[in-house]
Amino acid sequence: MKNKKYLILFTMTAMLCVMWVSVLGGGKSKNHKYQEYIKKAEQHEQKEAYITAADNYLKALKIYPDDYGLMIKIAENYMKCDDRNGFLQYCDMASDKNASADEPYLLKAEYYSKAEEYEDAINILNCAPKKDMGDKVERMLSTLQYKFSDSYHSYSDMKYFYDGYASVQNEKGHWGIADSEGNIRLTARYDEIGGAYNKDKDIVSVCEGGEWYFSDLKGRKKYVPDNYYSFLGTYSEGFAPFEYKGKYGYMDLEYNEYSCEFDYAGAFLNGVAAVKKNGKWALIDTRFKNVTEFIYDDIKTDCYGFCINDPVITVSRNGEEYNINKNGKKTDNDMKYSCGLTPVCDDNMWGYADMSGKMVIEPQYQDVNPFTETGTASVKENGSWHVIKLYSYK
Repeated sequence: MKNKKYLILFTMTAMLCVMWVSVLGGGKSKNHKYQEYIKKAEQHEQKEAYITAADNYLKALKIYPDDYGLMIKIAENYMKCDDRNGFLQYCDMASDKNASADEPYLLKAEYYSKAEEYEDAINILNCAPKKDMGDKVERMLSTLQYKFSDSYHSYSDMKYFYDGYASVQNEKGHWGIADSEGNIRLTARYDEIGGAYNKDKDIVSVCEGGEWYFSDLKGRKKYVPDNYYSFLGTYSEGFAPFEYKGKYGYMDLEYNEYSCEFDYAGAFLNGVAAVKKNGKWALIDTRFKNVTEFIYDDIKTDCYGFCINDPVITVSRNGEEYNINKNGKKTDNDMKYSCGLTPVCDDNMWGYADMSGKMVIEPQYQDVNPFTETGTASVKENGSWHVIKLYSYK
C-alpha cells in the first residue's frame, strides 16, 4: 500500500514536470516565431516591400497582441504603401493602447499633410496629448500655421473682407456680396455697392438703375432715402455717409440728415470718420464734432470709406506722410497685422510676411487684401480675384 502511494506521487510529479517542460518549450517556440516574423519584416522593409513587411509584423502582433511598438510599425508600413485604411486603423489602435503617446498623432498628421489635407492634420495635432513628444507636435503645428486653401470662385474685382463679407464684381460688371468662403450671398446684379455689409442690421448700400438704397442679403429693399442721392456709403455706428447735390453728409435709418457740408465724408469706425472741406481734411466723431482741425492735405480711406487701418490712420501734411491714432495723436505704429500677417510687395508681386519679417506666403499674386481675423483674404491672380483661407491652429 505504501509503495502504491509512492508510485502515485511519483507519477503526479512526473506529469507536472512534463507539463512545465511543455509550457517552457512552447514559450520558447512562441518567442522564436515572434523573432522570425520580426526579422522577415525588417528584411522586407529594407527592400521597400512594405505590404509584405506589414503582413509579417501582423503575424508577430498575433503572438503579442498588446505590443504598442508593433502597432506603430504596421501603421508606418501601411502608410508607405499608401494603404490609408490600414494606416489609420493601426494608428488608432496604438493610441488606444498608449493614451499618453504622441507618436500616432504625429504619424497621422504627417500623412494628412503630405496629402495636403491640412485642416485634418491640424485637428489631429490639436488632439494629441502633447506629453512624450509635445515639442515635436508644436513644431509641426507651427509649420502648418500658414498653409492655406483656394476657393473655387473667382471674380473680376473684389474688395477686402469686412466682418466676414466682401463686395465682388462678376464678369458682366455687376456687383454683389460674397462670404468668407467666396460664395455669393447677395446676387451680383447691382451697378455699384457703396459700402461694407452691416451684419447686425443685414443691410448694404447698393445702386441699381441709378437709385441708391439699403438692401438685405436677399436683395430686398430695406431702407430707401427720401432724397435721390448720388452716393450712399457704409452704414456703421449709427450713420451712413451720402452725397447729395455735390455735398456730403450723414443719414441715419430714420432718414434724418446731418452735417451736409463736406466735400467728402467717410464711414465711421471706432468712433471716427475722415471728412474733407475746403481742400483740407479732418477727423470727426459720431456727434459730428471735430477730433482734429482741418489741417491735413489728405487722410487715407479704404474702399469702404473707413480711415482706420487698425491701429493707425495715415495722414499727409505739408508734404509729410505719417500715422496718427483715433485721437489725432502721432503714433509710431505703422503696419497692421491680422492673423500675424501683413501684405508685402516684392518685385511687383504680393505675398504675406509675419511679424518677424519672414515671407510665409511667397509673392505670387498681382494684388492682395489683408487677412481678416477669421483667416480669409482676397487675392488677385491671373487677372481675377478669389479667396484664400488659412488653416490656422490658433
